[in-house]
Amino acid sequence: MLDMALNATRFFRNESCGKCVPCRVGSQKMVDLLTGWTMGEGSPSDMGLIEELSDALRLTSICGLGQVVPAPISSVLKHFREEVEAHVSRRECPSGICFAGEKRPNLAAMASRPV
Repeated sequence: MLDMALNATRFFRNESCGKCVPCRVGSQKMVDLLTGWTMGEGSPSDMGLIEELSDALRLTSICGLGQVVPAPISSVLKHFREEVEAHVSRRECPSGICFAGEKRPNLAAMASRPV
Protein backbone atom coordinates (compact mmCIF):
# COMPACT_ATOMS: atom_id res chain seq x y z
CA MET A 1 0.00 0.00 0.00
CA LEU A 2 2.88 2.34 0.72
CA ASP A 3 4.20 1.81 -2.79
CA MET A 4 0.76 2.69 -4.21
CA ALA A 5 0.70 5.92 -2.17
CA LEU A 6 4.18 6.79 -3.44
CA ASN A 7 3.13 6.17 -7.05
CA ALA A 8 0.05 8.39 -6.73
CA THR A 9 2.02 11.13 -4.94
CA ARG A 10 4.67 11.08 -7.69
CA PHE A 11 1.89 11.48 -10.26
CA PHE A 12 0.49 14.52 -8.42
CA ARG A 13 3.99 16.00 -8.08
CA ASN A 14 4.57 15.60 -11.82
CA GLU A 15 1.23 17.20 -12.65
CA SER A 16 1.80 20.25 -10.44
CA CYS A 17 1.98 23.50 -12.40
CA GLY A 18 4.51 24.84 -9.90
CA LYS A 19 2.78 28.18 -9.36
CA CYS A 20 2.39 27.84 -5.62
CA VAL A 21 5.25 26.98 -3.30
CA PRO A 22 3.29 24.61 -1.03
CA CYS A 23 2.42 22.32 -3.92
CA ARG A 24 5.74 22.60 -5.76
CA VAL A 25 7.97 22.06 -2.72
CA GLY A 26 5.53 20.11 -0.55
CA SER A 27 4.77 17.46 -3.14
CA GLN A 28 8.49 16.89 -3.75
CA LYS A 29 9.17 16.62 -0.02
CA MET A 30 6.29 14.15 0.31
CA VAL A 31 7.75 12.02 -2.51
CA ASP A 32 11.20 12.16 -0.86
CA LEU A 33 9.81 10.99 2.49
CA LEU A 34 7.74 8.17 0.99
CA THR A 35 10.63 7.04 -1.21
CA GLY A 36 12.81 6.85 1.88
CA TRP A 37 10.23 4.72 3.65
CA THR A 38 10.03 2.25 0.75
CA MET A 39 13.82 1.96 0.79
CA GLY A 40 14.00 1.28 4.53
CA GLU A 41 15.19 4.77 5.39
CA GLY A 42 13.48 7.36 7.51
CA SER A 43 12.50 7.45 11.13
CA PRO A 44 9.33 7.30 13.23
CA SER A 45 9.50 11.10 13.59
CA ASP A 46 8.75 11.30 9.85
CA MET A 47 5.15 10.29 10.62
CA GLY A 48 4.58 13.61 12.36
CA LEU A 49 6.29 15.44 9.51
CA ILE A 50 4.00 13.74 6.97
CA GLU A 51 0.92 14.78 8.95
CA GLU A 52 2.18 18.36 9.30
CA LEU A 53 3.08 18.55 5.61
CA SER A 54 -0.31 17.11 4.67
CA ASP A 55 -2.11 19.80 6.68
CA ALA A 56 0.02 22.54 5.12
CA LEU A 57 -0.70 21.27 1.60
CA ARG A 58 -4.44 21.03 2.23
CA LEU A 59 -4.67 24.50 3.76
CA THR A 60 -2.30 26.55 1.61
CA SER A 61 -2.28 25.12 -1.92
CA ILE A 62 -4.02 27.31 -4.47
CA CYS A 63 -5.78 24.60 -6.47
CA GLY A 64 -7.42 21.24 -5.85
CA LEU A 65 -4.39 19.30 -7.08
CA GLY A 66 -2.18 20.61 -4.29
CA GLN A 67 -4.93 19.93 -1.78
CA VAL A 68 -5.26 16.29 -2.87
CA VAL A 69 -1.50 15.48 -2.88
CA PRO A 70 -1.61 14.13 0.70
CA ALA A 71 -4.77 12.05 0.13
CA PRO A 72 -3.04 8.76 -0.83
CA ILE A 73 -0.69 8.63 2.17
CA SER A 74 -3.40 9.92 4.51
CA SER A 75 -5.66 7.08 3.38
CA VAL A 76 -2.89 4.49 3.75
CA LEU A 77 -2.04 5.78 7.23
CA LYS A 78 -5.71 5.63 8.20
CA HIS A 79 -6.42 2.11 6.91
CA PHE A 80 -3.00 0.39 6.78
CA ARG A 81 -1.00 2.09 9.53
CA GLU A 82 0.57 -1.21 10.67
CA GLU A 83 2.09 -1.72 7.23
CA VAL A 84 3.59 1.76 7.22
CA GLU A 85 4.94 1.30 10.74
CA ALA A 86 6.58 -1.96 9.63
CA HIS A 87 8.42 -0.03 6.91
CA VAL A 88 9.45 2.81 9.21
CA SER A 89 10.16 0.98 12.48
CA ARG A 90 11.22 -2.52 11.45
CA ARG A 91 12.45 -1.69 7.95
CA GLU A 92 10.48 -4.49 6.37
CA CYS A 93 7.72 -4.67 3.78
CA PRO A 94 4.91 -7.00 4.87
CA SER A 95 3.66 -7.29 1.27
CA GLY A 96 7.10 -7.97 -0.19
CA ILE A 97 6.83 -5.10 -2.70
CA CYS A 98 9.45 -2.72 -1.32
CA PHE A 99 13.04 -3.84 -1.03
CA ALA A 100 14.77 -2.04 1.84
CA GLY A 101 18.32 -1.30 0.80
CA GLU A 102 18.11 -3.42 -2.35
CA LYS A 103 17.57 -2.43 -5.93
CA ARG A 104 14.15 -3.21 -7.27
CA PRO A 105 14.02 -5.81 -10.00
CA ASN A 106 13.81 -4.39 -13.50
CA LEU A 107 10.43 -5.81 -14.51
CA ALA A 108 10.65 -4.49 -18.08
CA ALA A 109 13.97 -6.28 -18.64
CA MET A 110 12.60 -9.46 -17.07
CA ALA A 111 9.53 -9.39 -19.34
CA SER A 112 11.61 -8.98 -22.50
CA ARG A 113 13.84 -11.98 -21.75
CA PRO A 114 13.27 -15.06 -23.90
CA VAL A 115 11.67 -17.93 -22.02
